[in-house]
Amino acid sequence: MAGGAIAASVGGVEWLRFRGEGKLVGTVPFDDQGRAPLDTPVDEELDGRQYTDLSHLDRDLLITPTAQFYIRTRVSHLLGTGKPWSIRAGNLRISMDGLKSQAQPQGVHLMECAGNTRAASFGMISVAQWDGVPLAALLDRAGFAKKARIPVSGFDEYSAPPQTPSIPGASWIFSRQDIDGSRAFLAIAMNGQPLTPDHGAPVRLALPGWYGCACIKWVNEIRAVDESAEATSQMKKYAARTHQHGRHLQD
Repeated sequence: MAGGAIAASVGGVEWLRFRGEGKLVGTVPFDDQGRAPLDTPVDEELDGRQYTDLSHLDRDLLITPTAQFYIRTRVSHLLGTGKPWSIRAGNLRISMDGLKSQAQPQGVHLMECAGNTRAASFGMISVAQWDGVPLAALLDRAGFAKKARIPVSGFDEYSAPPQTPSIPGASWIFSRQDIDGSRAFLAIAMNGQPLTPDHGAPVRLALPGWYGCACIKWVNEIRAVDESAEATSQMKKYAARTHQHGRHLQD
C-alpha cells in the first residue's frame, strides 16, 4: 500500500484511511481460522449466531447492511410480538409509541461481541446507523436517583435449553456515570429501518464504546438497586472471560 495512514472519526468510531493509491490483490485467512459460515444466520435462540464477512469491508462504505450485521443470540421463539410492547421503568410504563415519538438519530456506532475470535473469522463486529432515545432522559423522567445502580433487563425465556455454553441472563447493571459517559440510548431502528427481531426488536439498549454483551436486547424493564445487588449472570460471564474478580462477581 502506497502512501501514509490517517485516522478519521465518524460518529465516535475511529477508522484508518490510507493516503495514496493501492490495489487489493486478495485476502488471506487468519492463523488457525475457523470455518463458521459467514453472513447467514445459524441455529436458534441462545445458540443462534451470525458472523459478518469482513472481507467485504470498503473504506468508503462504513455501514454494515442489516442483513449482514452480526448476531450473538437470536430471538426467542417465545417472544410475544403480537401484543403491545412496553418497558417498565420505575413506576412508569413506557410504550413503543412513546419511544417512537421521541426517537432521533444517534449516530454511527460500532458494536463488537466480547467473545469475538478467529474461530469465526473475527466476524462478531459490525457498524450501523442507529435511531433511538437517550437513556439518561428517560431515567430522569422516571425519577431515578443519580447515584442509583440501574439494571437494564430484556426478555429472557427460551423454548429449549442451549446446546452451547451460552446461558440465559439478559441483564446488566450500570451506574449513572456509565450511562451518561457512554451516551447510552434505547435503539428502535438501525440503518433507517425498525430493528429486526434477531437484532433486538422492538427495542434494545446501545452503549457506544461498550461490548455488545452489555447492549441488552428486547428491553422490557429498567429499575434501581443498591450497592448490595449481585452481578448478573451476563456480567459474571464477561468478568470470567476477562479475568476479573470481586465480591459481586462470585458465583
